[in-house]
Amino acid sequence: MTQHTPDPVTTPPPGEGGDFSPHPAGVFVARCVDVINLGHRLDRKWGKINPKIALVFRTGATRNDGQPFDIGRELTLSMADKANLRKFLESWRGRAYTSAQLLEGVPLHKLVGQPAMLNIVHGQSQTHPDRMYARIDSIMPPMKGFPVPALNEYERAEYWAERQREYANELLVNRAEQVGTEHKHPADQGRSMTPTETGTGPERGEAPASDLAEDDDWDDSRLDDREDEDDSDGSLPF
Repeated sequence: MTQHTPDPVTTPPPGEGGDFSPHPAGVFVARCVDVINLGHRLDRKWGKINPKIALVFRTGATRNDGQPFDIGRELTLSMADKANLRKFLESWRGRAYTSAQLLEGVPLHKLVGQPAMLNIVHGQSQTHPDRMYARIDSIMPPMKGFPVPALNEYERAEYWAERQREYANELLVNRAEQVGTEHKHPADQGRSMTPTETGTGPERGEAPASDLAEDDDWDDSRLDDREDEDDSDGSLPF
C-alpha cells in the first residue's frame, strides 16, 4: 500500500478565507462612479414587484493586497415621501426636493462623478453569519477642499450583472408559479391580481409608496485609488 503524507491544512478563523474582506468602517470622502438599473425585484414578503437601482461609490480605500475597494447601495426606485432613495438623495444634496423637481423627475445618471461624504458601518451577514459586511449607513454633502477619488479606470463588477439575472429569474419563477396556481384553481376568480398580471408593475415602471423591502449593500470590487481635488462650488446638480 502506497503511503501518502497529508498536506498541512488548517482551517481559517471564522469570517476569513477566500478573498472576501469588507470595506473599512468609518467616514470617507467618496465619488459616485456608477448608477445601475437592476430591473425589477420580487418582494415575496409584501407581495410587490419593485424597480431597483444601485449607486456605486469609490472611496479610495484599498485591500491588503493593494487592490482598491468600491461600495454600492441598492435602493428601490421611488421618490415617495418615505422612500429610502428620496431620503438618501436629499441627505446627499443637503436640501429637500421641490414639488416641481419631483414632478419633472431626478436624472440619476447625473450622479456619476459627484462627490459625497459616506459613513460606512459593519454588520453581520444573515446568509453567512461568520462574515462581516460593510454598508453605507448615511451620506452627506462633501466638505470643500477634501481630496476626492477619481473616476479613472472604473469598471463595473460582474456582481451587478449577476444581480440583474437573479432578479429576472425570480420574476420568471414567480410568473410560472402563478400560472400553475391558476390552472390548479380555475374557480378562484376573486383573488387580487399581482402587478405582473395587471401590467401596472414592471411594464409601467411604477414604484411603491414606500420602500418596504430591505435595501442591500455591496462592497466587493476593485477600484483605482488615485485621487484628485474637488474643484466644485459645493452645489450638486441633482
